[in-house]
Formats: sequence, structure tokens, C-alpha cells
Amino acid sequence: AGKVLSQTPSDNEAFGLINDYRSLHSLPLARLRTNIHQYFAKERKKANIITQRLKRIPTIINKISRMGTMNVSQMQDIGGLRVIVNDIGEVYALHRKLENTRSDFSFTKRREDDYIENPKTRDKKGGCAYRSLHIVYVFHSDNKDYDNLKIELQIRTKKQHYWATAVEVIDIIEKQSIKFGMGNADWSDFFAITSSLFALQEGKPVFQEHIEYDKNTLLSKFCELEKKIGVINKLKGISSIQT
Repeated sequence: AGKVLSQTPSDNEAFGLINDYRSLHSLPLARLRTNIHQYFAKERKKANIITQRLKRIPTIINKISRMGTMNVSQMQDIGGLRVIVNDIGEVYALHRKLENTRSDFSFTKRREDDYIENPKTRDKKGGCAYRSLHIVYVFHSDNKDYDNLKIELQIRTKKQHYWATAVEVIDIIEKQSIKFGMGNADWSDFFAITSSLFALQEGKPVFQEHIEYDKNTLLSKFCELEKKIGVINKLKGISSIQT
């Protein structure tokens, strides 16, 4: 059905099949979210944000078209859950808790990508030093409709979330593709440097190409690029419009 839609977007039968399959992910998403809420309640901690989403059908079709041999059932992020916490310590505290209790809530881990310790590079999707901890879980159920559905959990800090949000906003207003490592060099450099500066504040590795730079050099490059492209004023302008 996914391949049909990628070639014939008006095919209603294929659209219906994909939409039904997509909707099934709501149950495991809700189950995982409940377990995470229970963790924060038990620890008497509060996550700043816990959000969930089902990947939009146009995005699913676009991914099928880009990946070539991929089909919808192979996708690991149709259902996505994002948890935003205060600091790095809370990221890994939640991670440890989930590692110790996975068998208790019907999920097993399929894969894990730590983009905090190993930020995405510019030659990969999501380039420009994106940071977050990604875990893909497989849901297990006696109901065959839900069994083996995959859910992607993202855990990130406030700073990492602010960075990722700013990239998405600039991609829209400047018609860039920074998120996918294909943006204008100045914009891409600016966000890579910002990511490395945030990493230094959080005690994590800088972006690969910044290993030879100290903090002052990074700050100097940050100021030069900010003056050149005016990203802070652009973001302030958007913020004032929204409020």
C-alpha cells in the first residue's frame, strides 16, 4: 500500500490501509507514555514535556520514496514519543529505569542510538550535530493487530530541545534543509557550533569537526556567524509574533 501511494497518491484503498495501520500505534504509544509518567510520579520528578505523535501519511510516503526498498511495516518511528527533561543526568536516569523494567511493560528493545555521546554528522540524515537519545521498542500483545508494532522514544534535555526546535523553525522560514544536513553552509555551521557549545555546558563531546577548538574559539565563530546571518533576531521576531 505504501509503494502504491508513493506512485499514485490518490489511491483511496491504499490510503485507508496505511491510515489504519498507522492508527494501531496509538495503543502502544499510550502504554509507553503511561509507564514513563509512572516513573516520574514514583521518583517525584517532573518531565518538562512528554509528547506523542503518529507520523503523518505524507511523511510516511516521502520516506518510502527516499528509502527505495523500505516498506511501511519496517518503519520504526510511525509512533513516536518524546520526553524532555532538565539535564543529562535525568536523561540517563530514565534510560536506566526503562532498561531495568522493560520486561514488565510488554516492550523489548530493538535498537538504541545515543546521539548525545555520538551526535549525528553532516553526512547522515539529521546532520548538523543533532543530539538526543533514541530507543526503538517492539510492543508485544496477544492481539495480533498490535503485536510487534514499533515505537521510537526520544529523550533529550531542554537545551537539546531548544536547539532542535530552532533548526526546524529556521528550515521553514529560510527554506533550508539544515535538519537533514543539506542547508546553507553558514546556517549549518552556526547550528553545529551552537550544538557543540551546548555540549560543553552539559559535559558531552563536541561535534567531530570542533575537537581541535577550545570554548573561546567556538564562541568567537558563533558570534561571527550570528552577526552575518542574524539568526537570533529572526528567532526573536518569530517568538514575538507567536505571543
